[in-house]
Amino acid sequence: MIRSVVRGVGASLPSRLVKNADLAGIVETSDEWIVQRTG
Repeated sequence: MIRSVVRGVGASLPSRLVKNADLAGIVETSDEWIVQRTG
C-alpha cells in the first residue's frame, strides 16, 4: 500500500498589487481587453 503525507502548506502575497487599470496604462491597452483574455 502506497502512503502519502502532506508535510506542509504555505502562501505568499506580493508586496505590490498591480490592477488591470494600472497595467492597461503601461502596455497601452484597455482594462476590458485584459479581462477578456485573462479573466
